[in-house]
Amino acid sequence: MMNGSDPRGPGAFRRYLLALMASQSLLFAGACSDSEDGPDRDQDTDEVSETPDGGKGGSGDDRDGGDDGDDRDAGSDASTDPSDEDGGVSADPDAGTTEPDAGSTPPSGIGQGTPQVVPINPAGHDRLYGITYDAAGNIFATGHAAVGAADATDYALIVAKFLPTGAPDTSFGTGGVTTLNVVVGGKAAEVARGIVLQSTGKIVIAGTAEHDITAADLLANDTDVVLARFNADGSVDTGFGTNGVVRHDLNTAIISMNSMGQPALAGADSQWSLGLASEDKLVVHGAQLATGTKTGTTDPRTDTDWALLRLNSDGSLDTTFGTNGKVTLDIGESGASARTATVLADGSIVGSGYTSTNALNPAAAATQQPVLYKVTPTGQFDATFATEDQWDADGVYFDYTVAPPARAEAYGAALQGDHFVTMGYGPTQVAGSMGSDVVSFRFTAAGAQDKTYGTNGVTWLDVGGYGDNGRAVIVLPDQRVLGIGGGRPAPATPPAMGTNPPTDGLLALLTKDGLADESFGKGGMRLYDVNAGASDFFWAGAVSPNQKQIAVVGLRGAPTGETDDSVLLLLPIE
Repeated sequence: MMNGSDPRGPGAFRRYLLALMASQSLLFAGACSDSEDGPDRDQDTDEVSETPDGGKGGSGDDRDGGDDGDDRDAGSDASTDPSDEDGGVSADPDAGTTEPDAGSTPPSGIGQGTPQVVPINPAGHDRLYGITYDAAGNIFATGHAAVGAADATDYALIVAKFLPTGAPDTSFGTGGVTTLNVVVGGKAAEVARGIVLQSTGKIVIAGTAEHDITAADLLANDTDVVLARFNADGSVDTGFGTNGVVRHDLNTAIISMNSMGQPALAGADSQWSLGLASEDKLVVHGAQLATGTKTGTTDPRTDTDWALLRLNSDGSLDTTFGTNGKVTLDIGESGASARTATVLADGSIVGSGYTSTNALNPAAAATQQPVLYKVTPTGQFDATFATEDQWDADGVYFDYTVAPPARAEAYGAALQGDHFVTMGYGPTQVAGSMGSDVVSFRFTAAGAQDKTYGTNGVTWLDVGGYGDNGRAVIVLPDQRVLGIGGGRPAPATPPAMGTNPPTDGLLALLTKDGLADESFGKGGMRLYDVNAGASDFFWAGAVSPNQKQIAVVGLRGAPTGETDDSVLLLLPIE
């Protein structure tokens, strides 16, 4: 569906809307409260600057060129015989729980919910990666959708609006969705991961789009950071940038040779998160091609540096921040996997993510470790932050987080009081398991790893002995920690050697101090098998402004030859 131009998309989506709205009262009875007035604050704590959208969400897919290890969760897998088209909760005995009795309060205080499949483009792939609330409890989500059929390489940015009940708001855009194809005829690189609401009620999304699809060979896949703004009714705000789009070319990618000796694109701009600062300024976190040459050579660098941008409300660079509106960070000439950026109440910003390098021990092999850094409101590294880690740079935490040194990462980060909790994944710590496990850390306000969290400062979660991935984290009103991502339950028949079973959407609840909350599910986890036999995934979540609902977005996977669909899950907080 493209602005109503695809004859297959809008009609099918409208038929879906009619059916959904007719059944909405049954599907969502008790799933959320009304949108009564409540404190307009983040789902984290008062330490974050309050935003006019009344909530704070997460975002992203995984196209930054970082070293992610086992990362096969972003879309369709080659699976067999999907049957559970309506979705449901996994019955896997190793993780998850059963639906609580009607009318009862679940032990965890968080209802089960049922994933709602939202086929924005029934003829092609569509996926949701970012989410936020407005002050009235309406839900806004962003991601991308293919233009046309399942094998299309042209993608468009999407914004969807849902009522507090989860029903699409049909007064918004076309049947609740607006699509914007920034680069017509693109190379599947157009995707939005971040979404915020400015005080004017306008919606801003951030992502990437192709730099020049007419460029030769691999250079046609280079990307720029793009932002788009929409009016409250879903129409494109043509007064924002050029026809509603602002483009920032952080650097120009180059062609290099990969580890297999084959040509590869290096250094395409990436974007992960979008935040809101005072005066409706926009904070974008991503990465760009590093400048200069490799140490000891005259060869150009092919790795990426962290890039933190602060923009004025109109999307132009805020030249009072950093160097002409941008702060960059290099860690050991290694690829930057930039993730979240959190704006604090005083205007300072904490960025998070991870990188893989042997910079901490040049005699050892490269290892993947979390990164946190803090800059002042003017974009200078805060010399009082992270003063006890091994990395000798002002304001930057980079150190081994697991002993003995093992790979780990921080994919998402959120404020808990004045601390930061992270969610990601690393190599499994369970004997007999394979792949990756979800991992969570906590850091103090001063940028030190909090060893009182979990077990000696770390929490590992293993679903069923196969690869699991944490992708986002939110802190609940009672300070418990909710991890969002994907987990692989152990199938009745083990898969072929070296392969993983399909992924289910995963929610993991930890106590405020990082222990698994068994009242939520076995091992603190719930799995949602939205499409049996295919890989489903949750990517982002947010808490409603009245603190009575959690909204999660992601995708329902599909077997090869079929199409992924967007998913919305609502969980009541009792």
